[in-house]
Amino acid sequence: MTQIRSIVAPASIATLCLAVGVLNAIAAAPRAEQDTTPPVFEVASIKKYVPDPSRFFSFSGNPAGDLSRWTATNATAKDLIGVAYGLNGYQMTGGPSWIDAEKFDVDAKVDDSMVPQLKTLTHLQQQKQMALMLRSLLADRFKLQVTRSTKVVPAFGLVVAKGGPKFKEAPPPDPQSERDYSPQGSGPSGVTITMNGKPMSAFMIYLAGAVPGRPVIDQTGLKGTYAFTLRYGRSDSPTENELPSIFTALEEQLGLRLENTKAPVDVLTIDHIEEPTLN
Repeated sequence: MTQIRSIVAPASIATLCLAVGVLNAIAAAPRAEQDTTPPVFEVASIKKYVPDPSRFFSFSGNPAGDLSRWTATNATAKDLIGVAYGLNGYQMTGGPSWIDAEKFDVDAKVDDSMVPQLKTLTHLQQQKQMALMLRSLLADRFKLQVTRSTKVVPAFGLVVAKGGPKFKEAPPPDPQSERDYSPQGSGPSGVTITMNGKPMSAFMIYLAGAVPGRPVIDQTGLKGTYAFTLRYGRSDSPTENELPSIFTALEEQLGLRLENTKAPVDVLTIDHIEEPTLN
């Protein structure tokens, strides 16, 4: 591992959608980090990914839930940029061809002095801090320089279907018990998303991963916290139970519908990037 300098980063991926969906909420927050020195990993190792069918694409702590580490397996540079900035592949342009082809393993260590503070934060706040550290890593080791802008693109609007929603309000769970809770499960028989007293904004994070290629905008007007389960088949894989598509499942199971619309989205142009030194 090598020491990382404190450098500010200038201002797809179907398996990345969950991670990016979570970070989309982070990206929408005010960019106060531009006015302060961003956090950095203490040290990090970057290696070329060695093909291994037992090692899938992933982002996680090491082991899972360990806030002292951040790891990525089988990840392209574009994957890393998407997680760092909370963007999907269609929101990124520019850069050489290798950013979509070369794959890396990243093992980064958080400074010991930061871990107690991270433990006091919510899961989303922890993710935000890790994303900021990843931006610093990309600026330092990949020499990443980017320009951020906004443009209007085709989108889906989530609306209430005729007859109203088919789920009810439910009280939110204890936040401490939810710290490591993941409401999405995926397997050969399809995908299941379970909300247990969460607002629609939480559901939108996971719904964004179900319809890659377009942003999804909440236009339901539902302001409470809700409990429900959604099960649908993945379009890129046959399912044993022949589950419906996400579009059909939303209307049949939840009384919601996706409609074509347009929406402004953040766009990131990669102005400069270099292959990282490996260690």
